[in-house]
Amino acid sequence: MHGRFRTRSAAVLLLAAACVVWVVPTSSASIAYNGTRGLLRTRSADTFHKGTLGFQLSANYGKQDDELLSSAYFGVPGDSAIVDYHMFIARVNATYALSDFFEIAGNLDVRSWVRTKQEGDPELDTFTRGGIGDTDVSAKLAFPLPSETFKMGAYGNVTFPTGSKERGFTTDSNDITVMGLATIDLSDMQTFVPTRLHVNAGYRFNTQEDQGYGIFLPDYPDSNGFSPPGYPAVPTDENDSYNDSFLFDAAVEFPAPQVTFFVEFDWQKLMNAAIPADGSVSASTYTLSPGVEFKGNKG
Repeated sequence: MHGRFRTRSAAVLLLAAACVVWVVPTSSASIAYNGTRGLLRTRSADTFHKGTLGFQLSANYGKQDDELLSSAYFGVPGDSAIVDYHMFIARVNATYALSDFFEIAGNLDVRSWVRTKQEGDPELDTFTRGGIGDTDVSAKLAFPLPSETFKMGAYGNVTFPTGSKERGFTTDSNDITVMGLATIDLSDMQTFVPTRLHVNAGYRFNTQEDQGYGIFLPDYPDSNGFSPPGYPAVPTDENDSYNDSFLFDAAVEFPAPQVTFFVEFDWQKLMNAAIPADGSVSASTYTLSPGVEFKGNKG
């Protein structure tokens, strides 16, 4: 569930995820949304074993409802409509472990949104737009600590503007994410339920200072793209960190040979941005996601 200024904005819902991973039988984690070992948004501090190659296909859906299209959109005084935006993101990514302590990943988004009318202008039809989104590359380093229980690592991600600018599917910038990772691995304890605990904390440098990105102006979605990611432009009297984000993830998973249950918490906060109380995106967004992962005989 998502915390927003307006509760009528619906939560993002995971629709489907398919994962094909070549791993050794003892591996207990899958691949995170845009690559590297982890769950959905939370990453583990350890990596796959050297030579592991993994592929993942996933998709998620978000709804932003009860948006007002004002007369500014129609260009006719007095005309308006109440609409819903349905947003879809499909991801394809690959992860490869260069060593037992270092892995890299690449991810490509395919994005689309559908605008449906609740009430208002009778000439306003359902509108659909789709296309390729931005590409991002990631790297994760697991620190070679002597402990098998406590693990630490570092993660970095850079986006590249491969999406359509005309369709609003690119930030048209190189956004950068850095995170610190920690994992407590209790999966080998004989007197306790196999458990892995993960904590991630980091910072996202949102670098499209001139225009921002995300549906902050529902009257003009074509020029503004859609969230995620979502952040405003930087006012002329603010510094470039105005629209940067703090990121925090925490998860607990219960791994077993054939099935893993987990629950994770994700929090993203625009550090300095001032979002109006009637804005369609909150400065602080949180997501709670329970999940289950099924595995084949080879992990």
